[in-house]
Amino acid sequence: MFLRKVVGSIRYRAGLIIAMPIICLFIIVASFIWLKLNLIEDDEWVLHTQKVRLETQKLLNLLLDLETGVRGYSLTRSHSFLQPYITAKSRIVPSLEKIRGLVQDNPEQLKALDSIEETLHQNIQIFDRYVYSENFASTTHVFSKSNQEQNIDWNKSRILMERARQSIYEFYKNEEVLLGDRRQHQIEYRELAWSIIIAAAVIGGIASLLSVRLFYQLVAELEFRENSLRENNEKLSVVCHQLQRFTANASHELRAPLSAILSNSQLALMILEEELQDDSESFATVQQNLNNICQIAKQMANLVSDLLFLARHEGQLANCQSFNAHALIKELAEEWQQPMDNQGITFVVQFPELPVMVKGDFLLLKQAIANLLRNACAYTPRGGKVVLGLQPTDRGVQVAVADTGIGIPEGALPHVCERFYRIAQGQEQPKGFGLGLAIVKQIVDAHQGQLQIHSRVGKGTTVTITLLPSGR
Repeated sequence: MFLRKVVGSIRYRAGLIIAMPIICLFIIVASFIWLKLNLIEDDEWVLHTQKVRLETQKLLNLLLDLETGVRGYSLTRSHSFLQPYITAKSRIVPSLEKIRGLVQDNPEQLKALDSIEETLHQNIQIFDRYVYSENFASTTHVFSKSNQEQNIDWNKSRILMERARQSIYEFYKNEEVLLGDRRQHQIEYRELAWSIIIAAAVIGGIASLLSVRLFYQLVAELEFRENSLRENNEKLSVVCHQLQRFTANASHELRAPLSAILSNSQLALMILEEELQDDSESFATVQQNLNNICQIAKQMANLVSDLLFLARHEGQLANCQSFNAHALIKELAEEWQQPMDNQGITFVVQFPELPVMVKGDFLLLKQAIANLLRNACAYTPRGGKVVLGLQPTDRGVQVAVADTGIGIPEGALPHVCERFYRIAQGQEQPKGFGLGLAIVKQIVDAHQGQLQIHSRVGKGTTVTITLLPSGR
């Protein structure tokens, strides 16, 4: 069940589609690096062995020059034959050292090289003694060695030379065997490289086909889900539209009876004032009851008006035009000066002297700012202060309503614009129906503006509306 769930998840399949080519690529690259390093090592070993063979061949040539020079001198007594001998003798030791350096990692070859060196050393000593004795005899006219002694030395040197030559041949053959082994090893690695290339191509092809299949399956499933979401969204849109229409119709139908209740209550109050003016106690009781009916009817009428407003102005601007915001602020200041005075609140209006042009629906923006002023008036205690300000900024035109009221708790700030969200503070019941700021937010969104609320409990609240200036 878990494996089916994992395999069926889009995230797992998307990861598999990406991971398979990457894993194949890493395997192929790692294999190539490993093979390349081994081939380079084999090439170096082959080159190294060829250097040993070449130097061994030079050593054989030096032995030939050494023997030819001495024997030519013994036959002709010509010093011209000594020059090849001297040259070969001077090069034999460096050649042996060079070969020794090349075969340091091969103890058997080092041992064979020591034997060759010892044999050559003995042979060179015999040759040197012969050349020295002949030169001494020719310069001092003293007889050299007897023929019998010379024959003994020549036979001994011939045996040593033959032994050295045979040892060098065997040394050379061993290098030939090593060279053959390393070339065979090189061929095997090349064959292995081709095998890995073919296997990687096959695996890569299979992985690519599998990735393509998974990709098309994923695309088909995403298209299916997209279509399902689109269908569900259309259904939700229809349901939402029906709900809005129902809300609008219900609000419209509720306004008429509420207006009738309100007007009849007010009419009854006027009649009772005339009929029961002599009975002051009965008049006061009935007047209180009717006033309660009027107050409740007004509250219901306000709620219905707000619901009807939200239903009819969902993201729509019917009368969007440019106008001077001075007119809007002045009109609101005149309307709200008296209610503020009645509550004992100092009402301050601030705006610049120069015209501030904005683009929007005048009546909707007036409704939004009026809601803010209504909240400020309701939640600011007597003796407090409410400031209505207008200010052009780099970001747009800002309209702010700041009060010194009871403030909003920090945890409630993210929710104050939700419909029917109300804050209970202490024993006091929340005022209103929780639709005022929701209407403000809806109007600001319709104008593509921004709504910011800053508040501290006991210090007051500042609500700022930022509108696009006219011309954008």
